[in-house]
Amino acid sequence: RLDCRDLKLEELAVSSEGGRIRIMLGTTVPQSKVTLQGAEADFRLTLPPECGLRVQSGNEEMARFLNRLGLIGSGTIFTTAGYDTVKAKIELELAPNVTQLAIDYF
Repeated sequence: RLDCRDLKLEELAVSSEGGRIRIMLGTTVPQSKVTLQGAEADFRLTLPPECGLRVQSGNEEMARFLNRLGLIGSGTIFTTAGYDTVKAKIELELAPNVTQLAIDYF
């Protein structure tokens, strides 16, 4: 469990093989970048509701999941509506081997 809500987190890279990882992010900086990789890992990302999210994933299964979440897709990039206009932005880069991801808001 990585609680980064109060940290001035600009960049975070997490690699896990088979782990269960929960990452909570805040809005203390205008832009954060998170990179996730790991086969068989179960990632859960918890975000503040006022942030914008931009996800890059080349995994087709993950692309379908991101579409179901309501993110707007263009090639391998998916964004929340209004991403360009919000003050706090989170960029999420997913390695092709990431197949388990949950995204929720606190």
